[in-house]
Amino acid sequence: MYKWQRLFFALSLCFFLPPLGSAQDLGLEVVASGITEPVFATHSTDPTDTRIFILEKGGRIRVVKNGTLLATPYLDISSIVNTSSEMGLLGLAFDPDFATNGFFYVYYNGTV
Repeated sequence: MYKWQRLFFALSLCFFLPPLGSAQDLGLEVVASGITEPVFATHSTDPTDTRIFILEKGGRIRVVKNGTLLATPYLDISSIVNTSSEMGLLGLAFDPDFATNGFFYVYYNGTV
């Protein structure tokens, strides 16, 4: 991407994003501890599902349910994930019909 394209993109965000609240409106909240190298957190497309899904770079998806980190990972593909440099388990998307079909998709760098 050229410098002028980056500048245009950054400036366009200023016009289209809603204004942020004051610094007093922002804050941090710990939702779980004991997670190794978290890279992403999300929730499912099921409106009745209140779980938080947290991806660990090493290849596990951990679940926080009712404020508690569950001991058993939702998914563990650590044996096939390459964690060199900036690689690892990097993305998770839930199918729009996840509530009925249970499908979800992961993005990761595999071992060779």
